[in-house]
Amino acid sequence: MESTPIPQQSEENTWKDSIGWFGASFVLPFYNRNFYINAVTKPFFNAVLFFFFLMTFVTFIGIGEFFYSFADLKHALDQAYESGFIPEISIEQGRARVDGEQPMIFVDEPPSFIAIDTTGQITEIDRSRYNQAFLLTETELHFLDDYEYQILPLRDLNQAFDQDAILINQEIVSNWLNIFFVVAGAIAAVVGWVWNTGIKFMYLIGIGLVLWGIFSIFYEQVSFNTIVITGIYAYLPALIFSYSLELIKISFWFDLTILLLIFWITNLIRVLNAQRDNLPIREIWLKPALLGIPIAVFITLNLIFSWEFAPPIILIGLLATIGTLLAIENGSNLNVQFTGE
Repeated sequence: MESTPIPQQSEENTWKDSIGWFGASFVLPFYNRNFYINAVTKPFFNAVLFFFFLMTFVTFIGIGEFFYSFADLKHALDQAYESGFIPEISIEQGRARVDGEQPMIFVDEPPSFIAIDTTGQITEIDRSRYNQAFLLTETELHFLDDYEYQILPLRDLNQAFDQDAILINQEIVSNWLNIFFVVAGAIAAVVGWVWNTGIKFMYLIGIGLVLWGIFSIFYEQVSFNTIVITGIYAYLPALIFSYSLELIKISFWFDLTILLLIFWITNLIRVLNAQRDNLPIREIWLKPALLGIPIAVFITLNLIFSWEFAPPIILIGLLATIGTLLAIENGSNLNVQFTGE
């Protein structure tokens, strides 16, 4: 009697399944009760890859926000120069010349003060009124920082730049800002990526070690990989709900950590109970996760542009999306099989 061969998945289908699972992992942790049970059966590398991709994306969002803020600042600076609000300044042989009427007072809101006056009407900063101030006179730069008063002769500035004449105008300031943006942006990108991936991953590992010790008291043979994988995926909903609270001006100490522990412990108990009771791994239908794309895109854009109208849309969108996905999960019998590797 001939045996019937067992159908094997093609390599192409395996890749499609892996990509589908990876993409759906950005939505499923919010609503699917069986997601974590399935996730811990997959290689630890899958969860680590997900975390590094997520936190790299978060870093890029931060850089995008930095770029947008810089562009906004540069536009405001150009307008200030074009309107004459900020004058052209030249410093020649220790003496400043300013193109415009003086004194020019940009900020006079105690404890802050910023002004330019080469006419002699304002010769020093009033330390009884201000503790953060800047004043340019004909021959000196005056700084006041937390009541520490410093005076820099402009001649020293010429010597420091090794130039008899220093011109400060729109083009030069714009070039300085461009250089600052490139350098600061590169530093922020590297530091932000290391912080978001390396430091925060170690943060999850540290919490995981504590939870591993606690849950090992109540469950037999608790795998550390199971603990960490659950925590990695729980970090995403904790992050988004923390952001949602921020939108409605609600904040408290360690809010992200507290939310993370709620999602982590809740789902970890479900996972460990399923393992203890040898429950079968239920199938997950991945396609409904596509419904999470619109709100995810909107949240990403708002993180960069900070639209004033966005908070209620985000909150309503999150609730509507999660509610719809829960309804689909509870009412559907159509599933796609994803077994552990």
